[in-house]
Amino acid sequence: MPGPATGRSGARPEIIAEVKRQYENGSIITLCWHAVAATADEPVTFRPMPEQQRTNLPACRANDRRNNGTKLITPGTGLYNHWCAQVDVIASYLKTIAAAHIPGAVAAP
Repeated sequence: MPGPATGRSGARPEIIAEVKRQYENGSIITLCWHAVAATADEPVTFRPMPEQQRTNLPACRANDRRNNGTKLITPGTGLYNHWCAQVDVIASYLKTIAAAHIPGAVAAP
């Protein structure tokens, strides 16, 4: 999609506006959300800063020694609530697209 293809989470309103423009011009819209790890906060670049080791990047931790998997799927835990809030932000953008009657937009409760 031409336009604001970027990793900046603050660019999402621009991306949604571009989706609407492209749809109105006859484009087929495809979106992909690269979620940050539930243990991380946005914005995340998914790339280490020059002074970071790749193993220290919160969004790329492979070894979970704090049992976060269980916390992530247990309603009421801090991690579960944090992840739900991250997903809710994305859902609000999908609802905007669905409200514009753009085919393929899914806004499940």
